[in-house]
Amino acid sequence: MSPTTFSVAPGEFVAIVGANGSGKSTLAKLMNGLLAPTAGLVMVDGRPTTGTENAQKARRAVGMVFQNPDNQLVATIVEDDVAFGPENLGVPPERIRERVDEALRAVGMYDHRFNDPHYLSAGQRQKVAIAGILAMSPDYIVLDEPTSMLDPAGRRDVLRTLGTLRRERDIGVVLITHAIEEAAGAERVIVLRNGRIIADGDPHEVLTDEQLMAEASLYATKANRLARRLAAGGVAVSADLITIEEVAQALCL
Repeated sequence: MSPTTFSVAPGEFVAIVGANGSGKSTLAKLMNGLLAPTAGLVMVDGRPTTGTENAQKARRAVGMVFQNPDNQLVATIVEDDVAFGPENLGVPPERIRERVDEALRAVGMYDHRFNDPHYLSAGQRQKVAIAGILAMSPDYIVLDEPTSMLDPAGRRDVLRTLGTLRRERDIGVVLITHAIEEAAGAERVIVLRNGRIIADGDPHEVLTDEQLMAEASLYATKANRLARRLAAGGVAVSADLITIEEVAQALCL
């Protein structure tokens, strides 16, 4: 029986996947109060997200990073852009300065603090958008397909940044993605279909379930397809490997 609810703990890395139209972006907006549920209940730290006051509290606790970083850039100087969020929260000026510097260092963009963000690469702009959310000191970050507009190098850079933040700041990360390879690096994977959860579990179990993946109109990772072919050919490699690092390590044993 498929689960009907899920929760995310502080410091946890959860990936949400599904085909186009499965409800991923809607779920993202529900999680930080941008949308109110028409049925069921969304809770953030024990409080429902419905109602103006609760929605505002949800947005403070759950930062949101959108697909296109340009939609979150509001200033012509990087540090001013990052300061925008905490300023609107009423954070004292001296603390804003500290938060901005900390956030930019956390994403590796401190040296660009005086630059115009519109002249940065797409990957750098996405990291500035993440810094803007970090400066608001959220407990969780929800990212709605943050790498879909980036080249492979930009993707790796942003994902590496997210991993560092989760480890060093104990921030819960919810990554909504159409890229199965990205989901393979999460601690948990949730699969959506037609607005419903059809799986929630360990990536090695979820992403190697051929029937489930077909049902969700998703594909196995390239590494898993390679592992299966190697195993079928008699190579001593497990067929449930899902990342290229796992396959390389298995071949080197």
